[in-house]
Amino acid sequence: QHPSRKAALTMISPTLPLVLLVATAAITNALVTSTPPSQVAEVARGRLHEALTSMAGKLTLSPEIVIPEPSDPTALLLQSTAVQSLSERIRTRAKANAAFVSGSLGAVQTFAREQETVRGNFPGPIPVVYCGEIPSEPEDLEELCESGVAGIVVRASDPDFVEHCTNALGAGMQPIPEVMIAEDQTSDCQAVVEEVCSKLGSDPVCILVTMEQIGEDEGEEAEEEEKDDDDDDDIMAIPMVQVGEVPTPEEESKPAVKITKEVKLPTISSELKQRVPILGSVVATPGENRIGDETRRFKEAGFTGGLLRADCVPGFRMNPDLDMVSMFWSACIGDLKSLKSKSFSFRAKNHMEKNQAQEWAKYQMDVIESGAIGAADHEGEPDVPVDIMNGDYVGF
Repeated sequence: QHPSRKAALTMISPTLPLVLLVATAAITNALVTSTPPSQVAEVARGRLHEALTSMAGKLTLSPEIVIPEPSDPTALLLQSTAVQSLSERIRTRAKANAAFVSGSLGAVQTFAREQETVRGNFPGPIPVVYCGEIPSEPEDLEELCESGVAGIVVRASDPDFVEHCTNALGAGMQPIPEVMIAEDQTSDCQAVVEEVCSKLGSDPVCILVTMEQIGEDEGEEAEEEEKDDDDDDDIMAIPMVQVGEVPTPEEESKPAVKITKEVKLPTISSELKQRVPILGSVVATPGENRIGDETRRFKEAGFTGGLLRADCVPGFRMNPDLDMVSMFWSACIGDLKSLKSKSFSFRAKNHMEKNQAQEWAKYQMDVIESGAIGAADHEGEPDVPVDIMNGDYVGF
């Protein structure tokens, strides 16, 4: 090549990857902008349905992640990197089915954009569901959709429930209704789902069921309330944070509630979960396989999947460290999805005690009784003379 042409190529080549990246991003944004919101919502529905249901009938597991607001400018600058690392770990290490994220709109968009960067790779991106406070501006919903958010949680008790669901569909996202069911209303689950579907006019992509839970202290106070109706002011409020609520400074100072009583779960029929996938809010104090036992209860009750609430993370209200949150969910979900037998060591121990150990003891006894190693009570010289010089070996 001519020297001048070679020098020109050398100057252009370092900037070529950057030009291609900018061009690709521009084409992607143009395609998303030009695609009708209805088609984008249908694509999001397919992704969510595939992620939140299992063809093998297993319980899908998705964590709830609360991204706290930065307390100082330095934390604000470092939050973007922390959120990207959190998103990558939830996908590659935890292998969650989906991620329910709440926090500032910028933080949620950063989380969703990191998932979109691996589209076409393995493992691919997991669907991101926004479960924070619903934005009032339509532009905010559109920005969430453009960043890659596939769904948004809408509480069925909200007076503007239908309007919020319509706005979400108009922006290209799927609404996920959340219904609250008390312990004494578990038999009405079918009716509650029917009511939600009738309000929307069609079946949603899934329905999130959250059981109203109370701790031991609140249960005792509730019994006192039944005895004396005048003590209403002494009853403590249920310390249960709705999906996506960011804790206030006052709530962060309170210790996490330890659930000591199993809440009765509704039974989900096969016909109902084939019609609409039903997710259950899983709340359990970590340790001693309590989260595993709780998810097993939801599986036995017929739920399609479980939303592992942020309350499961130890101390997340007092110290919501995103690095610690990502490590906890990676270990927790990885263990819940592990196919390794949890009773292998116990069965191996029993096998040794009942078979091999007994056979070895019998063999040792036979050798001793045969006299091959001498008499058991021998203290002096052996009864049979030993000629060491001619090759007799003393000992065994």
